[in-house]
Amino acid sequence: MDSTSLLSRYFSETESKIRQIFEFARTIAPSVIVFDGLDGIVGKRSLNGGESDGGLKERIITTFLTELDGVASIYSSILVIGIANSVDKLDEAIIRPGRLGTHIYVSKRC
Repeated sequence: MDSTSLLSRYFSETESKIRQIFEFARTIAPSVIVFDGLDGIVGKRSLNGGESDGGLKERIITTFLTELDGVASIYSSILVIGIANSVDKLDEAIIRPGRLGTHIYVSKRC
């Protein structure tokens, strides 16, 4: 499933889907969670505090970070992989060491 398919127009449904993915991974551990298009769902937080989207981006990032921290601290048998087109579009809190700490850059050459 592409990460952008997690986005929902209904209040708190996106956060619920993220929690369900991590819960399922904990249930069947050992497991691997792959988020393709991660920059589309957990991009940088806005400077205006999320006023334009009702705080949606902040809630999604907070939920993702909470679940990611829970997996990292308790379950060493769950691997989370995030694939992004542009790492500079991700929130800094997501790519800090201890969360998605190992970065592999792939460059397209023409």
